Amino acid sequence: MMSKKLKSSLWNMFKHSPTLRPILEKVLPTRFAKPKVCEHSRVDYKSLSKLAHKQMEVLAVLSEQVLLMEKEKEVIRKAYCKELDKLKADNVELKYRLEVIRHAH
Repeated sequence: MMSKKLKSSLWNMFKHSPTLRPILEKVLPTRFAKPKVCEHSRVDYKSLSKLAHKQMEVLAVLSEQVLLMEKEKEVIRKAYCKELDKLKADNVELKYRLEVIRHAH
């Protein structure tokens, strides 16, 4: 049986992320409690249950953050589209003025 290489912790993987770091600080404890092991070297149900609930909590918070970022992106996109439409209208007006000036001379 081959042993799987463990990934580094979430803290280490995302320590420089301005988006994920606050979420991890909010949801995850600084140190996890060591899972209880029964006499058969298996993790007990309560430890697995706590871990599953924590994972679901992290997923929920990350999903909320992604949704918030998507909304912010949409607001920015709409603002840029509005500005671009304004610039296009100004461009058309300036082209029209240029044509008028050309025909006048």
